[in-house]
Amino acid sequence: MLDLRPGKFFMILLLFCAFGSLWGCGRIYKPQSYQLDAGEVRALFVDHTVTSRNMNTGTVSISYYDHDGSVRQVRNDRQRTGYWRVMQNGLICLQMQSNKESCRVVRLDHDNVHRKYKSGKLGLQPIIIYEGPDAFVQGERLKW
Repeated sequence: MLDLRPGKFFMILLLFCAFGSLWGCGRIYKPQSYQLDAGEVRALFVDHTVTSRNMNTGTVSISYYDHDGSVRQVRNDRQRTGYWRVMQNGLICLQMQSNKESCRVVRLDHDNVHRKYKSGKLGLQPIIIYEGPDAFVQGERLKW
């Protein structure tokens, strides 16, 4: 007969849970959305060709973020240039041609997709999405 005294039962249950976690039977963990810090933002953008889509208009941009702070971009079959920087608090700032500089939050969301957010009256609103395996590619891939 199986000995199910409270102490033994607890030990068996504890062992079962431990082995279940090792075998992948434990609860599936979904990471929470979080804002990237300055180092994480630099790692994504410096010397990378980045493909993004504006979530409001659907416009796709392909941009190369050079280590010297310059950026080259193709959007709507037009070439644009500008400057970019990462602030200590992790905001990425972009100034294209004669446009005013804008600074945005970059987050890794719970679905493992990076998005750029702007601050608004309703708090942070997603505006740019970086999706797919070619969202961040090492090196310059733009054809001028």
